[in-house]
Amino acid sequence: EIESYKDYSLDLSGTPLEKQIDSNLLDSFSADGKLYGIPFKTDAFGLIYNKDLFKKAGISEVPKTLDELEDVCQKLDAKGIQPFTTGFKETWVNKQVFQQFVSTQSAGKPKEFVESLNTGEDKISNYPLLTDNWFRLVDLVKKYGDKKPLETDLNAELTAFATNKAAMIFGQGTWIEGDILKVDDKMPIGFTAWPISDNPDEAKIVLGSDLAIRINKNSKVKDWAVDLFN
Repeated sequence: EIESYKDYSLDLSGTPLEKQIDSNLLDSFSADGKLYGIPFKTDAFGLIYNKDLFKKAGISEVPKTLDELEDVCQKLDAKGIQPFTTGFKETWVNKQVFQQFVSTQSAGKPKEFVESLNTGEDKISNYPLLTDNWFRLVDLVKKYGDKKPLETDLNAELTAFATNKAAMIFGQGTWIEGDILKVDDKMPIGFTAWPISDNPDEAKIVLGSDLAIRINKNSKVKDWAVDLFN
């Protein structure tokens, strides 16, 4: 959207507000070296889990590697607790988790990396992290998840998690907290990073902003608007 609206948007580079916002967030709202939007809210994607169910299964540490995640699933399953609820009916749940794999593989430059894939200069098959590791995670979620994973939508996922049916929820983030607490306002929600490899340092939470405020560069009150935001 920044590319689409940049011809109509005021360049906010150099404003006091720009210096107060994390540079990683600003990258998404820049084009041609100029800042065309202000991040309005942030979201975080990660592994959401039920602390009580983890404790019931004797799990004291959150998993940081795929081996540790598989061990967590086995411990939960052994206690008769369904490890995952999937949400695979939604087209975007896989994307939310896959972003972490892509960001890690691209060394923090996902846009350039994805462009190289789109142009054919590079291939996903060149990267085991994006093939072997990713599908190992998907297989784990499927194996230890809902009986009909492709029929489980967001509402079914939220219901399963909020009613203690499943210990972990796939492909979600901070935006579901309110809905969960409406069902159980005492739910002990845990939030951590997705394990994506055998390296615990690569387990990181994805943080970003998907909503921008732009100022019309032709507005008669654009200076007032800039003052307001600053």
